Amino acid sequence: DSEVSRMGMTTFDLIVAKSLEIKEVDYTFRVGVKNLLGAHDKFVYDNKTFYDDNIGRSFYFEVEASF
Repeated sequence: DSEVSRMGMTTFDLIVAKSLEIKEVDYTFRVGVKNLLGAHDKFVYDNKTFYDDNIGRSFYFEVEASF
């Protein structure tokens, strides 16, 4: 009886943030990329290694306001 094992995975994310104060409100703007280098997910089943290429890379933009 074999089990599926998930191998460790390392991803690199990039985040850039800028804070501004406008009219007594603190704004923080963030842009980022998750999984910048396109890491692959690895699984082992029955002593064979399988790769999942569908993890993908994602981009985001955030705005935070504190008052």
